[in-house]
Amino acid sequence: AYLDVLNQRIYSRWNLPYGVENKRVTLRFEIDVAGSTSSIQLLKGDNAIGASAIDAMRASSPFPPMPDRVRCLANRRLTGTFSLTPEG
Repeated sequence: AYLDVLNQRIYSRWNLPYGVENKRVTLRFEIDVAGSTSSIQLLKGDNAIGASAIDAMRASSPFPPMPDRVRCLANRRLTGTFSLTPEG
């Protein structure tokens, strides 16, 4: 459920750059127990969409604090693949 909250916040703040063909990106990042992100890096995908995904993640942070059941993820390198389709 916590990761669903993160995804919803990221996707709600993500603006796809005009003319981008590849709409999928893989990021590496860390989240601390308070919900702040750090060390966000593009691992795979177009640079323009990668930059926009990183911007969305930064705009979404801080996330809600981590509940006890997911604190094992705190301060670890996480990898997430995100995809977005253009509107209209």
